Amino acid sequence: MSSRDAFYLGVMHKMSDKTTLKLALGQADELDVAEETGATYLALGVSQKLSKDTELYALFASVSNDDGATYRLDGVGLPTTGTPSAPVPGRDLLPLASASSRTSAASSCNPVFP
Repeated sequence: MSSRDAFYLGVMHKMSDKTTLKLALGQADELDVAEETGATYLALGVSQKLSKDTELYALFASVSNDDGATYRLDGVGLPTTGTPSAPVPGRDLLPLASASSRTSAASSCNPVFP
């Protein structure tokens, strides 16, 4: 069985009664059995309460992989062999800029954001 050291940190700062800034940072070191398998995750967002039941938010999220890592914004680290959408090891994914239908994938691996 392999192991690695990793951490995840999420912080929020209320700018006003309606506006909150949010930051998340995650770091996974290399596996002890494989080199160049680490990754860094960064997310920055802002939310604005429009009413008691409505909140608008924007999110920027990015994953930076080492040469042998395949982490994605949807939380998947090691894809199944032969999966057409599997990322290429070491290829960083384009950042996600703004709240969209893909934001839910990023927020599922990031509890700081709604």
